[in-house]
Amino acid sequence: MRPSSIAAQAPQRATPPRILIVDDREADACELGNAVSRYGYDLKVVRNSFIALDIAKQWKPQVAILDVKMPGMDGLTLSEKLRKYANDPIVIFVTSEATNKMRRLCLNAGDDYITKPYSDEDLFLRVQSKLRRSDPNRGNEQGSGAETRRAPVAFEARASWEDVFTPTELRLLNALIAGEGEMVSRVRLLRDVWDDEVYDNTLDRTIRRLRMKIEPEPRRPRIIITVRKGGYRINLAAWRRARDDGPR
Repeated sequence: MRPSSIAAQAPQRATPPRILIVDDREADACELGNAVSRYGYDLKVVRNSFIALDIAKQWKPQVAILDVKMPGMDGLTLSEKLRKYANDPIVIFVTSEATNKMRRLCLNAGDDYITKPYSDEDLFLRVQSKLRRSDPNRGNEQGSGAETRRAPVAFEARASWEDVFTPTELRLLNALIAGEGEMVSRVRLLRDVWDDEVYDNTLDRTIRRLRMKIEPEPRRPRIIITVRKGGYRINLAAWRRARDDGPR
């Protein structure tokens, strides 16, 4: 990878973001580690998914950079477990497969992806962008002055809400809102949000992530309601209250 000219933008804070890198190939793991370490992050590089999960449960990384294809537990499965057990980190996938199918898999399971070969600068900017969107104050600390492009929002959301959702989560939430409180079938949601090109449990995973972000009690959802053997509906009054209160 070519050296970057933006090393001067490295984070300068007392507690740098924690970044976990997982790749079973030694050369690729070292390459990823070298690409990130020069920017001053708190970094751990692991070559085994199961060990990475154990570390993440205790260390609680803010960003996880995962190779997609790993033996034992692939990156897509690891990302789901990290969201459940490791405080829901930002997930960026690394893959050598530049296909539409892989793109959909990565964006459905995580927050971003990057294809090999990549530059140090490209990876750094993706990490910084995601950190800035998860915590807008981080962008101010960097002083980059770059404008963050936001996904379109069909409802009247404040900027703070726009920073919370991934593009897939926004599409799903807007599809539910378009149902105006009526049930939206699983088949329709899979078609409208993912063009049917995902596994059925992808919908359930994304619903869980949405509930974690908007429900006062995610285990007892009052905003996104499951309709047994049918689909989901949204309680518009409860959503408007949550929207007006802002992110939790």
